[in-house]
Amino acid sequence: MPRKLPAMTDPAAASLAELAIESPLWTPFLLPTADGTTLSLFIKAHFTSHSYTILVSDFKRCWMETANEAEIARKIKTYAKSFGGTPVEKMVPFIEGYVKEQKESVKYMSVFEPDEAGQLRIHATGQVGSVSFRWVFELSQLHSDAVAPAFTPGDVLFTHLTVPTIIVAAEQERRLKLLQAVIEKKERELQECHESLAFHNVRYAPSECLGPVEQLRKHVPAESMHRML
Repeated sequence: MPRKLPAMTDPAAASLAELAIESPLWTPFLLPTADGTTLSLFIKAHFTSHSYTILVSDFKRCWMETANEAEIARKIKTYAKSFGGTPVEKMVPFIEGYVKEQKESVKYMSVFEPDEAGQLRIHATGQVGSVSFRWVFELSQLHSDAVAPAFTPGDVLFTHLTVPTIIVAAEQERRLKLLQAVIEKKERELQECHESLAFHNVRYAPSECLGPVEQLRKHVPAESMHRML
């Protein structure tokens, strides 16, 4: 029978877990296993300067880990002893980098423990400067049946609905970021133009001071913005 998210007595931890579920998009990962197979999983996470919550799923099962400042400090001393004296907030960005996207420079390994919790461990080893930095995400399965994750999803809904939907959402996010970068570049160019005109004492109408973002908001309905992608 499916199990709800773990009960949390700490309101801040509970709030963090809720944010993790609602915030980022799922990111695809292909994680090797000890027996030579590859797990096709999706990951999303929410990080603060002193804590994180990570969700992992094959869209049949889901695993979760929530780590506060004390837990992260413990894991640094366990898995990354070279950084044992480093403040947690200094190490969190490197931990986040391991699950923000799959990196070729990082060595990943996944291990499933068929115990009562159905724990999934994701090992990630990269570099912080010239020093090796290893991290292990310790995730508990969010239902009572500790069944090993499927290596090759074969059902029709997963192949023809879930995965294409995730890909479309990720592509839309990529295009939004690209559009934002183009707008910011045009903003800088327009600002330089205004400064040049002011330097040469050239006057222009106030409406001409509107930047690209303001021009878009003025002339393009909000619901039409996505069509520009």
